[in-house]
Amino acid sequence: MQNKMKRPAFTLSEAMVGLLIISCTGMAAMRFTSSFLKNKYERDIQISAVVQNMNIAEALRAEVKTLPQLYEFSKDKDIKIWAVGIGEIELSQTGEYTVTNSESFSFPKQLEAKAPRLFKIEIGGNVPNSKITAVVRIN
Repeated sequence: MQNKMKRPAFTLSEAMVGLLIISCTGMAAMRFTSSFLKNKYERDIQISAVVQNMNIAEALRAEVKTLPQLYEFSKDKDIKIWAVGIGEIELSQTGEYTVTNSESFSFPKQLEAKAPRLFKIEIGGNVPNSKITAVVRIN
C-alpha cells in the first residue's frame, strides 16, 4: 500500500465557520457605524438649534429697548415672554400686554410696578435640549 500524505487544506465546514465569523463581524461593524452616524446627525441638529437660539438671544439684548420693539422682534420667532412677577404675556403692537398664564409666585400689590420692566424670554424649544432662557430689562 502506498502511504499518501495529507495535504493541509480547509474543509468545507471550516470555510463555512470562517465565513460566518467574518459576516457577523461585518454586520456588527455596520450596526455600530449606523448608530454613530444617527447620533452625530441628531447632535449636529441640536447644536445648530442652540447656536441659532443664542444668536436670537444676543440680538434681543442688543436691539430691543421698548415693549413695541419686543413685540416686533418676537412676532415671527418661537419665543415665549414672561413678565417677572406677573406671568406669561402676549404683547400688542402698541406695547400693551395681556396676561395669558399668571405666575403662582406673583408680586404683592405693594411691589407691583405700573408697567413690567423685567422679562424672562424663552427662545426655541422645538428641538430637545436647545431652549435658551434670557432675562432682559426693558425701559
